Amino acid sequence: MRMNNIPELAQPYAEFDEVVEKGVKKRFTNFNEVRSTIEIVTDQVCGKKQDIIDRPIVLNVYSKSCPNLTIVDLPGITSIPVGGQPLNIYDITKNMALRYISEKRSIILCVIPANQDLAVSEALKILREIDPSG
Repeated sequence: MRMNNIPELAQPYAEFDEVVEKGVKKRFTNFNEVRSTIEIVTDQVCGKKQDIIDRPIVLNVYSKSCPNLTIVDLPGITSIPVGGQPLNIYDITKNMALRYISEKRSIILCVIPANQDLAVSEALKILREIDPSG
């Protein structure tokens, strides 16, 4: 999601790179419609079989009340393939995460389930390799 601050903008709106009508990105002003469109676009890009695709879905939000900020929501690092996922799902998810978190300007928010032991977290292990000082 790319948030774009436009101080003179009267009404906030959003656009998906993937949603084009008559050669122009569709402009959404109803953010409930944005929510449902995220689900539709995700199914179109990734399919419905729990597959992980290394292709971002880009949502641009324009508002006078948001900061200029890009947020990337990555899948978790997956060790065991499920459904139709490829056998090398671990490598796919790890390499995807490394590509984003290795960027020097990135602020990394690592989300770990509360019932997971921090000492065995693959995500924290990778983060320490990328940013040892935290």
